[in-house]
Amino acid sequence: MNKFYFKNQLLIAFVLFIFSFYEIYTLRVNDLVINDKNKKEITVSEMNCGVGNGAYSITFLYNDKNYNTKILSEPCINMNIGDKYELYYSDKNDEFIDYHSFEHSKKGVVFSVLILILFLIPYKSLFNKK
Repeated sequence: MNKFYFKNQLLIAFVLFIFSFYEIYTLRVNDLVINDKNKKEITVSEMNCGVGNGAYSITFLYNDKNYNTKILSEPCINMNIGDKYELYYSDKNDEFIDYHSFEHSKKGVVFSVLILILFLIPYKSLFNKK
């Protein structure tokens, strides 16, 4: 095995595998929620649309309970407190999912799987041709 891979290459690939598996699992769970079509209209009570921190989220009240969900930057920046916004609700997990964030997360899954594949290539054996 050592003649095919560089030191720690398989360890990094294993970590990437775990990360990719988690991303795929999360995407699959969210896909089931989206396909249930349990869409709810909420009223935004707080927003975290900080520029540059990469964490965009909204807070809202639903059935006398405060919820917080991540959203993409564009809808967050164009939103005001008191605006209506549609989210998908998961009865099973008691959480809300933004459709646009769900679509965006598909790109993350593709990217993480591609990086995993690149780390599985036996570069050491390719470069050490004798």
